[in-house]
Amino acid sequence: MLYLVRGLAHCTGFGGLLQFYSSPRKRDNTVCFNKLAWGCFVYWVLAPAVCVSTMGWEFYFWIMLQPGMCMTFFLAIINQGFHGFISFDDKKEHVKCVTSTTLVSGLDDYFGEDDHMAHHHFVGVYYKDLPDHQRTQVQMWADEHASVFQGLDVFTFAVYVVLKAWPVMAKRYMDFSEKKLSQKEIEAMLELRAHRRDTEYSGIMPAVPWSGRAKTHVETYQDKALLSTLWPGFDGYARAMQTWVCEKMDEGMPPLSTHEKLGFDRCAQVVSQVSDE
Repeated sequence: MLYLVRGLAHCTGFGGLLQFYSSPRKRDNTVCFNKLAWGCFVYWVLAPAVCVSTMGWEFYFWIMLQPGMCMTFFLAIINQGFHGFISFDDKKEHVKCVTSTTLVSGLDDYFGEDDHMAHHHFVGVYYKDLPDHQRTQVQMWADEHASVFQGLDVFTFAVYVVLKAWPVMAKRYMDFSEKKLSQKEIEAMLELRAHRRDTEYSGIMPAVPWSGRAKTHVETYQDKALLSTLWPGFDGYARAMQTWVCEKMDEGMPPLSTHEKLGFDRCAQVVSQVSDE
């Protein structure tokens, strides 16, 4: 829900207006605020008036308003996938290769959009150079148990995260460490990382200028809905149904492959082929 609200505030432009208006920086209050305010006026007042008067309400709704509503949902769901996990180092800083997910060998990765770690932290890498760049990250991925998965697109992966399908995600997890984690260990690791909350993001909109991430976090939490409270066994049934749905979705994904076939020569086989013993 928080991502949905933020996505709506971002797509409408009103969230940015509030951030620029409340910023202590003079340029944000003047140049940035005025530019965005003009853009909001054009999109929310001038464009609707022109569209409705010349082409009707239907054109305005389906061509301008409805795509914005869809983008709000799309941004909310993909952020659950790209930033679904949290891990901290000894200095209480985010581990970048954990908090930003990397998906390899997916079916819709045309311009490197599935490498979200590079998207945030290696913005100068051209998408055609991403395979070579990813190979330079293998040691770090091994040391940190990075959030790297194979054969998934971000929308499907985000659905797995929202539905808490840890066993399905664990099968797709790429373990680069010397001592491979078992399937159950990966499931537990993913669940723990997904349950962490960074307290810096408890509000709807972060402040501008951003003062940085919080040094504290909530390790785990209880998020019980009314139905879960009234019917204690509901969570178990819901988890089983959600996992089943994701397993059926996963049947349509590319088959699992070895790390070598994916171009990562230092790695052994995918973790799903490693026994639990």
